[in-house]
Amino acid sequence: MVCTLGQDADLRHETHRLHEVAELELPHDLVALARPPVEVAQQSVDIGARHFLRHCTLRPPNLLAPNVERIEASVGWQISAKSGRERLRARAGAATLRPCRRVCGAAEAKSTDEGPDVPTILETFEATHAGSRRFADRARQVFPSGVTHDARAHEPWPIYVERAQGARKWDVDGNEYVDYIGGHGALLLGHNRPEVMEAVRGALERGTHLGSSHDLEVEWGEQVLKMVPCAERVRFTSSGTEATMMALRLARAFTGREKVIKLAEHFHGWHDIVVGRLREDDPHPYSVGVPRGFYESLIVLQPGDTDALREALSGRDVAAMILEPTGAHWGTHPSGMDADYLREARRLTEEAGTLLVMDEVITGFRMAPGGAQERWGVMPDLSTHAKILAGGLPGGCVTGRAEVISMLEIREDIEWNSKRRVSHQGTFNANPASAAAGLTALRLIETGGETDRADAATAQLVRELNAMFQAESVPGSAFAVSSMWHTNLGYDAPRPGDVEWDAAEEPRGVPDELLRPLRWALFNHGVDLMGTGGMVSSAHGERDITDTVQAFRSAVDDLRAEELLD
Repeated sequence: MVCTLGQDADLRHETHRLHEVAELELPHDLVALARPPVEVAQQSVDIGARHFLRHCTLRPPNLLAPNVERIEASVGWQISAKSGRERLRARAGAATLRPCRRVCGAAEAKSTDEGPDVPTILETFEATHAGSRRFADRARQVFPSGVTHDARAHEPWPIYVERAQGARKWDVDGNEYVDYIGGHGALLLGHNRPEVMEAVRGALERGTHLGSSHDLEVEWGEQVLKMVPCAERVRFTSSGTEATMMALRLARAFTGREKVIKLAEHFHGWHDIVVGRLREDDPHPYSVGVPRGFYESLIVLQPGDTDALREALSGRDVAAMILEPTGAHWGTHPSGMDADYLREARRLTEEAGTLLVMDEVITGFRMAPGGAQERWGVMPDLSTHAKILAGGLPGGCVTGRAEVISMLEIREDIEWNSKRRVSHQGTFNANPASAAAGLTALRLIETGGETDRADAATAQLVRELNAMFQAESVPGSAFAVSSMWHTNLGYDAPRPGDVEWDAAEEPRGVPDELLRPLRWALFNHGVDLMGTGGMVSSAHGERDITDTVQAFRSAVDDLRAEELLD
């Protein structure tokens, strides 16, 4: 069968644009679409299209979407956003192919009697993310490891995102993703919630930094006091790290004690006291760049061990205990961190005169409008907040008992101000844009059922993933708490009775040797995780969940094809 290609000048132009966007060396058969009219064999078109699909359009650039159907019709073959690996295998048949590739370090695929080699997971990622690679090459000349946040340091390079909306985002190569990073947990309402964006625009028109107090900061602070159960007074900061740093300083100043208890692997930012970690060969906390003597005031305990906590508090010399209410790293390690442990920690710290600091930088306004403390009915002395607090813009706060927060007050007392008061500055504390975004977001969360929608979407995702894992005999499981979910993969992981982790053993997550190819495979199929799971927003809907489960199914197929997963 012979077909005539390239007779439509616009079609040639669009195919040429596809060629340019992908920046790939396409087979001559398909590049013919961008050249003067020629006649080619249908078999050659099929071979070229198969190669074109795998290297260019696992998820075709949306800017070209209106013209894809016209190209499909001309070559007699379908280009779509579904999994390319399966279609490539199905259509390859016994044809031979020696495609040319522009893949970093990848050797040219060789033909066999059984059909063409299929590009690997990594090769596919490299070929469909050429634009991100260019930015990454430039970034390596500017930033350590080429990134501005440790969590973005991916090999062979991170994706570079151009825009986002709702539960989705698009990278510089036109690839579309269901987003589970959600601004590192800051975007419970999804990307670009209209009410928040309108509020920010209005604030920016008034000025980015007024250098004075303003009405929005007062309303924002009032909203925090209205929603957070422990809140009697509040002080804004510019980040979660600053918030936990202030909380511990306030606790020391208020109690006159120095020691702090934290739980192993619980994350509270990157300031000196909270980055101390235990090593297997040394019972003393340690962190590079922090003087050893600094950690004489830090006690690191295992989560869930109430006997160890009771012993650590027995000397009545501990200023504060700080913890993540869902377990280390927003519930990745939930063992020992149930409501019963939190209540016992509250009781023991209160008896010892130690302040309980609940780090709600992630859980605040997510697990309930009033955070984990509302959901589990545990009242801390202080709680720290950020992320959702500022509606997706920079911002944090410490809130809690008035008598503790009052350590920041400036009084008509020279001795108090110079010797007892905790001073605090911050150029961008409660800046107008963050205040506007935060105030609007919190009001929506208070009244709009946003946390319930995010929780429901997360529960549906976890249930459907576990059903797929079971049906496909995948060694793995998914679990969640509230709208934060995680996966285990690569071992016979227990599956929860419903959604929350309820096994006696600690979840193992995904081993390092499997995590990278899993992330690449999910990138290839249109999903961006945060760690081994992610944050769900109230903008995630049925389509997002369906696409995510299908992406996992396709990623599992890819991992099995490369013998990376049983």
